[in-house]
Amino acid sequence: MRILSLLKPKLLAAQDQSDCFTTDGYTVSFNGDCDVCLPYCAALCCTIFKFVALTEEEAASGRYHLIEARAGCGCEVCSEMREKGLRYSLAKKADGSCVYLTEAGRCGIYEERPAACRRFNCKDMVLPLQTEM
Repeated sequence: MRILSLLKPKLLAAQDQSDCFTTDGYTVSFNGDCDVCLPYCAALCCTIFKFVALTEEEAASGRYHLIEARAGCGCEVCSEMREKGLRYSLAKKADGSCVYLTEAGRCGIYEERPAACRRFNCKDMVLPLQTEM
């Protein structure tokens, strides 16, 4: 959640100028309107989740850069994916953001995005603005 704590000063400075989110200084809740919120949220949906599940069909389609939890692999990523019941996930950049997140902070595959991304909505999600120590 390091990204949220980095957004905290920006959100606090804009809290009276935007109706796309509310904050009490410790948490933030966005209204789900991506076109309005994007300047404030920095595409959180594409950055805060370590894994974005892909279905077997999505993985087999060849449309996505993905990672697979390999059976018998003891690495941290594969182990964590197996613990979460995931076999496939969208790949991430070194900074933890989705490989399809553009420089403009938009989804580069929006029309072809996976089902997990289609179902996601930040409306009324309460997110912490501080990183736990």
